[in-house]
Amino acid sequence: MLALLALLAAPASAQDCPEGYTCLPDDQYAEVYRKLQELEAIEEGEPTVEFDGPLVILTDERGRVFTNSTGEDEDKLIQGSVEWGHMSADLAMRVEVDVQKKEPPLYGFRLRPKLLTSYLILQTDLTDPMKAVDFGLDLDFLYWRKWNLSAYVGARSIGVDVGFDVFSNSGISVGAHWVWPSGDEIFPFSPAVGWYFAF
Repeated sequence: MLALLALLAAPASAQDCPEGYTCLPDDQYAEVYRKLQELEAIEEGEPTVEFDGPLVILTDERGRVFTNSTGEDEDKLIQGSVEWGHMSADLAMRVEVDVQKKEPPLYGFRLRPKLLTSYLILQTDLTDPMKAVDFGLDLDFLYWRKWNLSAYVGARSIGVDVGFDVFSNSGISVGAHWVWPSGDEIFPFSPAVGWYFAF
């Protein structure tokens, strides 16, 4: 492009314009030449972008996403600069984070161990209230939303429980338990209510 300028245009003060040429005054020729140099630098070069600080994107264990550039406030914008040829400009941009993640299924099969403390209702003894308290390992194997079905083996009984996750790793449980044999009774039945902690 600069070579084309040299062929088609020349400073008027250097010589009279030959036929087929366009002559410019010295000042106009210098300005056009400078602009063409800038245009050539832009066409052949790449922009350089620099930021004053890093862009930080964090996700926590609950899947939430955080970034240090949210909102419209000036102090929450990412600051920087861009240079391209002879041009330069300051940058201030807001980053929008679009997160796509696979949602967990609402129901299915799993093996989730839980520690369960339960109360065996039909084993209530007013003279010894602790006789009705049981604790052991509960293993849920089916779930639907926050509900789960589990098998239980404890210090005083075995059984099947239906649980509801009040929190992400703990909840309430109700079930049918059979107490370990003692005396003449062989696996007496007792409904049970309790609270579990999953891990």
